[in-house]
Amino acid sequence: MNQISSPQKTLSLNNKTSVAKRFIVMIVLFSGVMTFVGTAIRLYFNYEKELREINNQIEQIQQTHLQSIINSLWVTDFELLEIEMRGILTMRDIESLEIIKDGKKIIKVGLIHSKETKTKSFPLSYSFKGKNVGLGTLHVVAGLDGIYGRSRDNAVEILTTQALQIFFITIFISFIFHFLIGRHLKTMASYSSQLRLNYLATPLLLKGCRNKDRPDELDQVVSSVNTMLVSLGNDLEERRRAVEEKEKLIAELENKNAELERFTYTVSHDLKSPLVTISGFAGLLEKDVLNNNPEKIKRDIKQIHNAAEKMKLLLDDLLELSRVGRIVNPPQEVQLNALVRDALSMVAGQINERGVDVSIRPDLPEVFVDRTRILEVFQNLIDNAIKFMGEQPEPKIEIGARRDSSNILCYIKDNGVGINPHYHKKVFDLFDKLNPQAKGTGIGLTLVKRIVEEHGGSIWVESDGLNNGTTFFFRLPQKGEFQNHA
Repeated sequence: MNQISSPQKTLSLNNKTSVAKRFIVMIVLFSGVMTFVGTAIRLYFNYEKELREINNQIEQIQQTHLQSIINSLWVTDFELLEIEMRGILTMRDIESLEIIKDGKKIIKVGLIHSKETKTKSFPLSYSFKGKNVGLGTLHVVAGLDGIYGRSRDNAVEILTTQALQIFFITIFISFIFHFLIGRHLKTMASYSSQLRLNYLATPLLLKGCRNKDRPDELDQVVSSVNTMLVSLGNDLEERRRAVEEKEKLIAELENKNAELERFTYTVSHDLKSPLVTISGFAGLLEKDVLNNNPEKIKRDIKQIHNAAEKMKLLLDDLLELSRVGRIVNPPQEVQLNALVRDALSMVAGQINERGVDVSIRPDLPEVFVDRTRILEVFQNLIDNAIKFMGEQPEPKIEIGARRDSSNILCYIKDNGVGINPHYHKKVFDLFDKLNPQAKGTGIGLTLVKRIVEEHGGSIWVESDGLNNGTTFFFRLPQKGEFQNHA
């Protein structure tokens, strides 16, 4: 057996560069930035609100007190005038009032304490015998230091509360990370650093009690590592087979990576749409709450709810798609006649509603498949045929199957709207809906293709174009062929 050369330099664990520490730092940094941004936005809106309240107070003085001040000034009742002005001083942030006529101060109440103020002047005149007699000018001074002080107190309160929240959340997440992942990563890192040719017989074991009946990703990694170690201990013939298997896996991995890139791009694009909707209406909701507009608030909440429901449907379908090939039921011999009738019963409501005439070819063959998954294939294809019948006055669906060399060739034919030949491959792509107004998420045919391919088969569509109907064909291997694929 050939010796495995050791690397020139072995990486050692360093607490300063550990995944856990970087994870915590990223959480704290992100939370801190979001806290400061959120606090700044909140303080800005509070500041605008406070300024509006001062303007409202000044308008209130003009509407409710100005005439009383003019009347008291006209009859030179300075005692009543002072009482009236001191009553105005009880309003928050109003610091001083004075009446000046011809450059001379007639009366002043209050003292200005704020460094920054806002002053509003009101000319005072009394109508006497059809003439306006000028009595002077009322100067109302509002202090802004109170606003700044309250904003500062708000900032301290918010930042303190958020800091405590970030602190406790970080501690909790750190504990969960360490318990679920961190300690196991350290075990794996320590094990890998000690891995030598004479150490291969020692299996990698994770700390703590692991549920063997419900393995997670870490268990899968450990299982893969241990399997790899056993494989490395085999003789030269096993090594040769391992190399061949490796080349095959590399080819599959390249295909999977290419598929994953397309999948990631498509998913991120389609999930972004409801997120943008939620984000946009969340901003509108904040403004409408500040403006106390119940009708717009209900509209915003409804739009956010609809976007969330759309995202839920997308995620549910993606979850179902991810289970294909990962959650596998044992294959069994299935009579296609019975399976097709079960699929029809699951879409009976749509069939009756649309008035579709469904015919099943006699003597459908027996197949050796994962019954649950192939039932999903027929259900999705039948539902798809019903959905795209268009305005067909006599909708029909024909279901059949026949033996084709070593395969079973199944088909579902309809007389619906048809598909342009340019889109015959595109219909199986993730989220691709030829009609954006149609119901569904655009995952159904992708799911069907994945299930058929997991059975070692293939699927394609034939149609002469719009309004010429559509036929979906798919091949399923016979018993021996499917067992070899599995």
